[in-house]
Amino acid sequence: MMIYGLDLTDCRFVTDERGQRLRADIPYSLFAMLAEFRSAALRAQTERIDRQVSPSRASRQSLYSTQANPLHIDMALGVPVYPLAVLGYIGEGKTPLTAWRLYRQLSIAQVATAYGTSVSNMKTIASSHMLREGTRKKLATIFDCEPSHLLQPEVFDLVAPARRISE
Repeated sequence: MMIYGLDLTDCRFVTDERGQRLRADIPYSLFAMLAEFRSAALRAQTERIDRQVSPSRASRQSLYSTQANPLHIDMALGVPVYPLAVLGYIGEGKTPLTAWRLYRQLSIAQVATAYGTSVSNMKTIASSHMLREGTRKKLATIFDCEPSHLLQPEVFDLVAPARRISE
């Protein structure tokens, strides 16, 4: 069987009593190809996001080249651009610091070590919604983002908490 140009003749599907596929046993060569494809897709996605949110990347376009190609501008200049995953974590109620830590796939211990503090102190810092400017700058270098990205995005300030209406 050929799907999208992949030869699946050596694949075995394990099914339940109703014939629903539960898993597939595939040759290692096919697995390696799929794993490489996934890695390449994730690298491309990360590079695209980093070009938007990481000012320290050498690949970031200059202001001149952005103005020369106005069709490629995603947002107006001066408006912070966040990865959707970070906004998703913040929308779930996590602090911006925790959202960036999860997005960068770092443990609290790794961030504490990079910051130069203990894990318990980093947990205290991470639970705070208001960070000092110096703290934000130092953490921004760890997460490779703008210090302003460690503040609560304004879009979340516009949403009022639900209130109970009494009659």
